[in-house]
Amino acid sequence: MWWLVRVTVLAGAAELLLLRLLTRTAVHIPGIATLGGPYLVVVELGRFAYYLGAVLLSLTLVGLAWMLARRASPAAVTAAASLLLFLGAAVAARLGLIGDAVLAPISVLAVEIIMLAGATRLGAARRASVLLFGSAFLVSSAYALFQANATETAGTVSFAWLLPIGEFIVLVWCVEAPLLLRRRPDRASMMWGIAVALATLIALRMGEATTKILLLWDLGLAGYLPDLAYALAFGTLAYALSRAVRSGTSSVATALGLLIVGGLGLHSTYQTGFVLAGLAMLSFDSDGGSSSEVRDRAL
Repeated sequence: MWWLVRVTVLAGAAELLLLRLLTRTAVHIPGIATLGGPYLVVVELGRFAYYLGAVLLSLTLVGLAWMLARRASPAAVTAAASLLLFLGAAVAARLGLIGDAVLAPISVLAVEIIMLAGATRLGAARRASVLLFGSAFLVSSAYALFQANATETAGTVSFAWLLPIGEFIVLVWCVEAPLLLRRRPDRASMMWGIAVALATLIALRMGEATTKILLLWDLGLAGYLPDLAYALAFGTLAYALSRAVRSGTSSVATALGLLIVGGLGLHSTYQTGFVLAGLAMLSFDSDGGSSSEVRDRAL
């Protein structure tokens, strides 16, 4: 089962890099049309990664629901039910039985059920991580839901003030991520973190408009906060992800990867599925958030 989850993360990461990041960046590069052949190859590879990721994600969510249901604890069964609720709504929407007005709140509800169910059984660090990401997702999604309703009813009230709140919470989540790992820092992971922080800061300072558009499209971040805040948060998260991979803490690495691919807020059923899988992995690993590497690997 866990090999499937990890392959799903890799497919999602490939889609994020090739389809969301590279192809959307390329449209801002003058003369990109002269690279027609290579550019089209990247686009097609990105599309393949997307379709592969969507199939693998569906299987992953079904597998996670099955494994959680087998645990028979109230929290695990509740989480399994939320995954199945989301999958059922996604299938119904695909068949045209329900619209986005129904699918969107069901998606948010499923995420929040996972968050609350998982938070009841975790240690302090994982509980904080699950609650922070789930809360950030709720606030960002609330903007989308409320603003859509205001538009349909010709309302004039703006809910844009919710966006910086959601972004602030998710940046705190990024900074908190290293607490999920009870391991000593290693030099290679620290260098990765510093490199990502510097790259983020340089990108924001040199091409602020383009970079913030990419942040919104790719990760759901609108760029309301200071540049240094994003640099610090992304650098810290990169360090945590690298440290998790290098230390063999596979459940944390997988969960962080799923949540990064999913991004913040309501963008697509595909991305929300990654968020659900990531929160489920972070909340219901075999050790319940303890520091045992052996148990973590057993997940």
